[in-house]
Amino acid sequence: ISIAQILQARVAALGAVPEVNPMPEVSSAITNGAAKVSWPSVVGRIYLLQYSDSLETPNWTNIGKGVHGSGGTEFVIVPVDTDAEKNRFYRVVDFE
Repeated sequence: ISIAQILQARVAALGAVPEVNPMPEVSSAITNGAAKVSWPSVVGRIYLLQYSDSLETPNWTNIGKGVHGSGGTEFVIVPVDTDAEKNRFYRVVDFE
């Protein structure tokens, strides 16, 4: 039995494939010891900013609480006092 057959069986058992929301494109800029992390949003969606110190073995950590989308650009200001904080990777997870 192949992996494709196993996945097809699981999809058939679920009856539908759950919708996956793509992560929005994140941009950031560091100024005066703080990173401004921003992304485009959709009204009614909730976004959670996360960071990881490595992409090789990512361990994503939540930053703050969810941000409600306004349909414009949302952002979070994150302190970056140390070299390790300045080299973090960020992503935004889209909740409904």
